[in-house]
Amino acid sequence: MNIITAFKLFTESLIALEEKYTPLSTKREPSVKILKIPRREEVEVGEEWKVLTPGTRWECLKCGDCCRRPYRVNITWVEFKRATEDQEMREKFRVDGVIIDPETGLSHPFFNISGGCPFLDPETNLCTIYPKRFYTCATWPFLLHTDGRIYYSTECPGFGRGPLVDPWKVLSDILYHRERAGMITEEDRVERAKRWIERNFGKKKRYLTPEEY
Repeated sequence: MNIITAFKLFTESLIALEEKYTPLSTKREPSVKILKIPRREEVEVGEEWKVLTPGTRWECLKCGDCCRRPYRVNITWVEFKRATEDQEMREKFRVDGVIIDPETGLSHPFFNISGGCPFLDPETNLCTIYPKRFYTCATWPFLLHTDGRIYYSTECPGFGRGPLVDPWKVLSDILYHRERAGMITEEDRVERAKRWIERNFGKKKRYLTPEEY
């Protein structure tokens, strides 16, 4: 049994035991929280997310602001396995809970970074595991929505500065990191994204990989 399967079984057992044996009057929160959130609700974007438009400028200010906000970092089971097996990462890695879609049974772990991410160097504001960082961190502050459009977070202070955002590069980076995290991206979603970019930003001669930029 691999570590991913073991952890999944652990969370399922935790739910079953809590519901079966814990009286309502004495229930306590488990060390690993179990959140039941339907996938359709989890993919909804908040008010801080805006659709990317032509003329948008952005650059990373290396301010570390995104690493200190009270965010929930969602990770995949592939990333969980990588973090627990990597000696550098597992020293500071933790899981605060697991989100389960009650409609499909699909799940993924998460950890909270309220007060500061454990992998942030407070002196340099840089990520200490940058080449191995999680998908959520690698694609921030952009988001490829299920509707095929690219969104950006207005909470990032880097917008309005630096060069114009190239949506083709953003899409390429997102797809690269999704694959690296073991995520499946539907072909029609990618095609919707490409058509949306072409309509709003213009065509590119050919699709470029992250290594070609």
